[in-house]
Amino acid sequence: MKKPDKISSSKEDDIHLIQKIAQRDPAAFAAFYDHTAKTVFTFLSSLLKNRGESEDTLQETFWQVWRQAASYEQTSGTPAAWVLTIARNLSTDRLKHVAIFRQKDACANETLIEPHLLADVEQVAPPPSVRANLLNAMEQEKSITPRFPFAPPAKRKSF
Repeated sequence: MKKPDKISSSKEDDIHLIQKIAQRDPAAFAAFYDHTAKTVFTFLSSLLKNRGESEDTLQETFWQVWRQAASYEQTSGTPAAWVLTIARNLSTDRLKHVAIFRQKDACANETLIEPHLLADVEQVAPPPSVRANLLNAMEQEKSITPRFPFAPPAKRKSF
């Protein structure tokens, strides 16, 4: 059985990637995603126990990494801890929503990840579509931003 990859090659490499992501570098984002997504997905799977919810939360986690990379502070911890904290917070929110949904719809039919699958990281690796969806969303965001270049900064955020 293959051991899971470590979440990062080094703290310094991750810090550099986060700084590049903050500058909207898609290659840095792809590199950070490629070497952290498996660990984050396994973490989410262990919390959420549902593959679909884990995939959605993984995508939300990395979208938040893309959007909030400039807010990362080295004094608050490692980039790995930062991304896992984002994932944990989003999974907590998702679990609250799922609990409310289940109360409203007792007939919800969910596909749970079997606990024995969590031990084999390759079986719970995120699908390539999550990465593709994130990169596509980043490109779409780039095409929207230039439409209002002369608006005051406070108004640009509302667009």
